[in-house]
Amino acid sequence: MNTSSLTSKGQVTIPSALREKFLLQPGDKVLFEVIDDNLVIKPLKKGIDSLAGCFADDIGDRTATLEDMEQAIQAGYTDSLQSDSPQQKSGTRNDRD
Repeated sequence: MNTSSLTSKGQVTIPSALREKFLLQPGDKVLFEVIDDNLVIKPLKKGIDSLAGCFADDIGDRTATLEDMEQAIQAGYTDSLQSDSPQQKSGTRNDRD
């Protein structure tokens, strides 16, 4: 169970495990709701602008052409076919199972 104390200014700290689980960063907005006499805190959805640069550390200064990207997609698709079950490879899938 995650707990936190209310400060004299009405502030609480969201435990780090929950911040990590919900990808909360300083400055993010949360919504407070009362549902069935319970206080519920929900992270507000972030706009697409918040994603800008989120992979910058992973790719560094590398650039890719459209051809490079298409080759990478095809390679990943081919790899996924090799690791899938025979049923998934054939494209048959019964969602009722």
